[in-house]
Order: sequence, then C-alpha cells, then structure tokens
Amino acid sequence: MSGSSVVIADSRHFRVEIESVRKVFADPEDEGPWHTSWREQNQPHADRARDRIARALPKLAKRLPLADYTPELIVVVEGNEGEETTKNLLASKQPFAYRLWAGGVGVYVALRALPAAPVRAELKALLTAAVAAP
Repeated sequence: MSGSSVVIADSRHFRVEIESVRKVFADPEDEGPWHTSWREQNQPHADRARDRIARALPKLAKRLPLADYTPELIVVVEGNEGEETTKNLLASKQPFAYRLWAGGVGVYVALRALPAAPVRAELKALLTAAVAAP
C-alpha cells in the first residue's frame, strides 16, 4: 500500500496546501496511523503559513485583482501563463486560482486577472518569505 497525505488551510483569498511524501507501507496496518500522525504534525505549519500570508498579502492588495477563493476555481499553474489553454482561460475573465510553490508549500491565490510579471514576482517573494518564517 502507498499514498500521500495533504493538509489544507483556507483563507478568504487563498489556500495553503502541504502534501507529504508518497510513502510505501509493507504492512497496511501501519498506513492509517502514519497518515494521522503526519497530518497532526503538519496542520499547524499550514495554519501558521496561512496566518502569515494573510498578514502580508495586504501589501500587494492594491495591485492584485483578488477574488474569493473556492476549491471549484480552475487552477492556473505558475510558469504555464503562456500556454494556449491558460491564455484561453485568462481571456474568459473568469476568476481562477493561481498556484505557486513557495518553500515546498502550494499556495493557491484567487484572482480575477493575471497581474503583470513584476507583481507576480513580488507575490512569489512575499509568499516564500511568509512560508519560510519560523
């Protein structure tokens, strides 16, 4: 048996998601307790990251077209902005979740439009700093 676990911490405009390594279990009886323990140990990290991002995000709020986050939003992955499918989605003017990786943590920021590259770089730096803070 094998699998990974995920912990999630949602906020009004974003989601923080941390996924475990994919662990292989020789004895299926060991899998449940391992996942439970991993989630208990990592949920506080996701919650702290969410809280630090929530405090830092207002610094960019005037330049970010934020939307309300819902899990149903279509995901645009950082680095795929130039792909045809992504361009079509962005042209539709529908809100979307922009997924960035910051220090091994997935952060999904709900946006109404894709900000300019310099603002996206500032967002990435802000998220990385917030996730890395002790």
